[in-house]
Amino acid sequence: MPAKYVPPSLGTASFNCPHCRAFTHQSWFRVFAEQCEKDAPPSMPNASVLNTITADQTLTPQQKKSVIERLQKILARQPVFEGLPGSVPVRLRAENIFLSLCYTCWEISVWIADQLLYPSNVYEIEPNPDLPPEVRADFDEASKIVNVSPRGAAALLRLSIETLCAVLNRTQN
Repeated sequence: MPAKYVPPSLGTASFNCPHCRAFTHQSWFRVFAEQCEKDAPPSMPNASVLNTITADQTLTPQQKKSVIERLQKILARQPVFEGLPGSVPVRLRAENIFLSLCYTCWEISVWIADQLLYPSNVYEIEPNPDLPPEVRADFDEASKIVNVSPRGAAALLRLSIETLCAVLNRTQN
C-alpha cells in the first residue's frame, strides 16, 4: 500500500516536504527583522562572486564548498540561514511569518500565517517518473502556478496530456 500523503500544514511536526516530498520531521522558526543600515540597503550578489570565492586562497576547500552552496541558493532566490547573527541595532519579531526546515533535505519553506508561500509548488499527486521531459516541464509549470492561476494550470495540464498523447503516438508508429 502506498504511503499516505500528508500535506504541509502550519505547526505540524511532520508532513510531506514541499521540496523533497519525503514524509519527515520539520523544525519551526519564528522570523525576526533587523533594520538595514542607511548606507547598506539590501542587494543581491551577482554570479561573479562565485569566481571570487573559488579563487580565494584564504579559504579551506570545505569553507569554499559551504560558501558556494549558500551563494548558489541566494542566486537561485531561495531562502537560506545566514548562521549566527551579529549585533542587532533594531530587531523586531515578524508576526505571522514562519519558516519550516526539512530534516531530510534541509530546505526552508516560508509561511505567511497558515499559507505556504515558498515553495509554491506542492504536489498532492506525484508525477510519474516515466513522464517524458517535455511533458514533465509543462506539468511542473502547472504545479507552480495552480495557487495563483488555476485556469492557467488547467490549460498547462491539458497541454501536458496533448503532448503525452503525441509522444505515445510517435512511439507506437
